[in-house]
Amino acid sequence: MVRRTRYARDPLGLKRALSDRLLPGLVAAMALLAALALAGSRGAEALRHRWEA
Repeated sequence: MVRRTRYARDPLGLKRALSDRLLPGLVAAMALLAALALAGSRGAEALRHRWEA
């Protein structure tokens, strides 16, 4: 019988990495990207209104 190592089911180590240290940073980065997308959308809309006027 072959004994499996503890990394056999999680070769990238995501369970350990995302558990407590990486997840808040990932959430903050996604929130920043969402805010930048919203700001870009509003800026493009304002530019469109100015161009039409």
